[in-house]
Amino acid sequence: MPRYSEERKAPPENYSVAEVAAEEGISGTTLYGWLKTTVSVSR
Repeated sequence: MPRYSEERKAPPENYSVAEVAAEEGISGTTLYGWLKTTVSVSR
C-alpha cells in the first residue's frame, strides 16, 4: 500500500469523501479514519 502524506489524507473541503476515495483508489472507511485522526491531532 502506498504511503500518503498527512496533507493528502484530508480531503479538500469542496470534495466529498466518496469522490476523493474513488480518485485515490482507497476506501471511504480508510479516508474517514485518516480524517478523524487528522482532526483529533490538530485540536
